Amino acid sequence: LRLGRSSLARHAISAVGRRGFAHRIDGYLHYYGKLKNQEGMLRDAARIEGYRAAFEAAAPHLRGATVMDIGTGSGILAFLAARAGAKKVYAVE
Repeated sequence: LRLGRSSLARHAISAVGRRGFAHRIDGYLHYYGKLKNQEGMLRDAARIEGYRAAFEAAAPHLRGATVMDIGTGSGILAFLAARAGAKKVYAVE
């Protein structure tokens, strides 16, 4: 097996990157898993209005569609998809 220098470097970085990635995911889940952080995002009127406007604009494409919201959190995007006319909505945490 012959590994070029860049291939070897990518492999070494990949091993380190996976550990770093796991650490970042743990932090992400810890932060967004807290109710107070979800509540703060739901109280952010500009954020919610932006989502609502986007779903309203996409409504012609969503009518009758099946939508899956992966990492749904509060479920606001799943709710807006249903409100925009999606036939089925799966909210998966």
